Amino acid sequence: MNLKESFQYMNHLTDLLNLANRELRDNQLLTTTKETHYKSKVIENAKDEEIIIDKDKSYTANQLLVIFDKIIEEMEVLSTAISEAKRSASIDIDSAASLNKKRQMELTTLKNMAGMKSTEEKKKGCDYTFNNERNQVPYYYDVKAVTTIDFDRNEVKKKIKTLSKKCDAISLEIDKVLITTNVDFNPTFDLTDTLEDIIE
Repeated sequence: MNLKESFQYMNHLTDLLNLANRELRDNQLLTTTKETHYKSKVIENAKDEEIIIDKDKSYTANQLLVIFDKIIEEMEVLSTAISEAKRSASIDIDSAASLNKKRQMELTTLKNMAGMKSTEEKKKGCDYTFNNERNQVPYYYDVKAVTTIDFDRNEVKKKIKTLSKKCDAISLEIDKVLITTNVDFNPTFDLTDTLEDIIE
């Protein structure tokens, strides 16, 4: 199994663990309800009846607890194998991926900047003065507001090209390492296995 497959398998194990955890919080699975129907108290010849409410589950809480532990053990062994495989990789995948996310965040900002343009807007202004009777009155006038960008858009566009190439190159290198780096691990379960499959 390569690193990419090992990550997929770890995600599958995480999904199974989360499902098992949710199931183990379900009171219906954790308890048994027995209803006693006292029919004889109402109808003389009727027989009382005991009914155990169906749990509608193909497994018990005890079975799930065993599987829960098996999944965690599997994750622990896989995690160790992934760590060892990463150490043998040609690049530090975690660091490269983390830094590439930061570069992509910068790219988003740069693209926003590159899309900005200088603008001109006409609006009305208001102020106050005194008229001939010495009363304060408002007066209105035209205002031209010119907003200009305070950076070199051409330099920003150049930086976008350079950074995009770098991000793409690192992404390709990460993909290559994910596919070519072997993880010394044999999965116990299949990627298509459900909790029911594992319990069986």
